Amino acid sequence: MVPPDSADVGALSDGGAQQTMTGAALSDVARALVVASPLSLEVARHRASEIDRSLSELRASLRSRADDIEPAMAYRWRLLDGHEAFCRGRYGEALAIFENAVREAPRRVEGHLSAGRTLLRLGRVGEARDAFARAAALEPENRAAAAGIADCDWRAGLPVLEALPPATAAR
Repeated sequence: MVPPDSADVGALSDGGAQQTMTGAALSDVARALVVASPLSLEVARHRASEIDRSLSELRASLRSRADDIEPAMAYRWRLLDGHEAFCRGRYGEALAIFENAVREAPRRVEGHLSAGRTLLRLGRVGEARDAFARAAALEPENRAAAAGIADCDWRAGLPVLEALPPATAAR
């Protein structure tokens, strides 16, 4: 425990015990963050750049061999494109990809689930619930679909347990 002095800047709580951080200790932490942050950011940027380059090369290779790729694998790659757009915050683009995947393969659950998650992120709760419900109709025991329905119902202020399939609600 650091003894308090006139340079106290704040207190940190640690499981009920209180520690006081002095100005000198806080300054040491701040210096460490200033030194580490630019290097960490540069490493992260470099790795992200390498990943982007690798994905671009892979996509180019897949496009050049599009006739050799089985339809199920092509479908998965399209979903991957949608997930990448989603992770980068391009929700409209992701939704368009997922909706195309659903039109292409309406009996596959993954497209409905991904569309539901994206619609939920866009705040379109009713449409998201419909997407999760379509997934649940295809696979009644699918926990991701049940969780999506429950999340939508909770956001809409509805009782959540009624949305879960019996096997999930009992657990």
